[in-house]
Amino acid sequence: MQIVGVEQPTSRHNTRNEVQSGNHALHSNKISPSPIPRPLFQAIHIARELAIALAGRPISFANSDYVLECLESLTDIRQTILETPGLDKNTETVKIFLQCIERVIQNTSKLTLNLLIDFVDYLDGYRQYRLALRYRWLPDNLLERESYNSIIMMLGPGIGVGDEIAFYQFFDQVQSRFPHAEVEIFSFFPGIWLTLVPHAKVRNLMGSPLRAFQRIEEAIKAPRSKKKLVIFGNFSGQSMLSAFAWIRHSIDFMEVALGRGELRLLRTQTGRAYICNCLDPYIPSQSRALLSLFRTVFHTHRHYTGLPTHAFSVSTRNRLQRDKATFRLFINPFTSKNSGLPPTFWAFCIQTVRRVVPVSQKLNCLIYPGLSKNCETYAEEIIRQCIDKRWVESGDRISLLKTPAGKPLKPPKAIFHTYNAISDADFCISIDTFTAHLVAHTDVPALNLCLSRNPEFWEEARNTMWINLGVGKEPVEHLIQCIVELITRDDIYAPLAMKFNFSDLGLPQKWELSPHRFNPAHFSTWLNAVDQVWNTLHPKVQKLLIQVDEGFAWTVIRQLLPPDHLSEENMKRIFDMFTTSIFFRLTNLYIPPHHSSS
Repeated sequence: MQIVGVEQPTSRHNTRNEVQSGNHALHSNKISPSPIPRPLFQAIHIARELAIALAGRPISFANSDYVLECLESLTDIRQTILETPGLDKNTETVKIFLQCIERVIQNTSKLTLNLLIDFVDYLDGYRQYRLALRYRWLPDNLLERESYNSIIMMLGPGIGVGDEIAFYQFFDQVQSRFPHAEVEIFSFFPGIWLTLVPHAKVRNLMGSPLRAFQRIEEAIKAPRSKKKLVIFGNFSGQSMLSAFAWIRHSIDFMEVALGRGELRLLRTQTGRAYICNCLDPYIPSQSRALLSLFRTVFHTHRHYTGLPTHAFSVSTRNRLQRDKATFRLFINPFTSKNSGLPPTFWAFCIQTVRRVVPVSQKLNCLIYPGLSKNCETYAEEIIRQCIDKRWVESGDRISLLKTPAGKPLKPPKAIFHTYNAISDADFCISIDTFTAHLVAHTDVPALNLCLSRNPEFWEEARNTMWINLGVGKEPVEHLIQCIVELITRDDIYAPLAMKFNFSDLGLPQKWELSPHRFNPAHFSTWLNAVDQVWNTLHPKVQKLLIQVDEGFAWTVIRQLLPPDHLSEENMKRIFDMFTTSIFFRLTNLYIPPHHSSS
């Protein structure tokens, strides 16, 4: 039986029972000694992953520097190979590998990138590493009693800024489980971690992609006075554990594939490797999968409360208590994908907000200018369109986001200043990019535009709504109107009927709608309550929600419910569908605080 996502042993005795029971422990495998030196495998492996990222990652004017950064990393790998002591540079493997890297550097194309990838994939020594580990199913609570006092984490390569921000939720759980552990983080986007984890040692991998492996090698050679946990975080799983298949040590290695909701664990003391996948195939969600993975391994988790308060400026004000004379809007129009959206579209979004915001309020709009001249020019065109078309009122202010000193944003502090601006906003509109993930860790209402429907990557946050641009411009406009009306006009009940008291609908006063705390005992009561909420909505609002929620629309969910008894598992899936919908998130924007549990 083939196991999805697991390298298959070549033995004809590979059966499901053997994988589950772990009869193929590494120490019993008939595998020859390490086929190629470990530093060479690490260099080859990272070069391959960088090539895959370059070949497959969408490139637009918003992230054009990414190509140059990857080439800089490949150049560093080539130089590291040439300077590694004790490594024979005259072997055919090393010579061809260096030639492949040189071709990519001299002429970056799909052809040269695929030549590098294919050479590595068909290299016997590399394949032996990749097939060295036999994975068994991960038993619950395996690391429940472990106590680590040193954590080394490597993110990437190939993972995006937004994905690293999404990964913070898993790291936060690990950090809370081992609060006294020394933390070292290696990232291709160090600004994120310098902002979020200031007590950690943060190292930049861009231009020095082997730095994390070099640090791990130091940890392997160091005296075993500290119990160490090494975490590799990436998007689809990169078999990082394979590099350490032959060592015997007290270090535990963990790889978390964010996009697949998968965790792999190697305990080098015993040589045993484990695998676990928590991504629901029916209602997939990265956020739910990450929490489930942590619970499975450590048998504990705490309720996630968002990004740490030290991550944003102390000048950030509580939106519910501050002066209502100004409505603060944050816009980020940039994504690595080719959206094809002209500046006029974003100017139209600003105009839509301005039309709904009461005349008594001034509009203060900050636009994220990106980190390149092309992005800055695009953002300035948005401002020009708003002014030329007179889509803003006298006294309104539209400007590019800059540092408090009035200087352009630059890494690594760009994340810090962006998070401050988002936290201080009343409403945020962005496309499928890092700010869409960043705003999910605040309480700021946000609308995130997607080029395609991919709810498995949406954050589990009540304040964020994701809409597929494929539904058309008009639904986007109407949804912006609904959200801004709810934010600015607290006394509106009738037009949208979005404000309601759960206790009036037969539910406990502190009814918990968190998707992580589903209670099947209340399912039928909850179902009736949601029906009542849906029926209170204006028909135009119902029509809008059916359009924007598509497969997660309440009318669709209702049709999926069978007349007879539902299993607890299917109840949870129905609930997960509902909590993914804009209907759920829009109604949650203005549930009075004493009626919702945090």
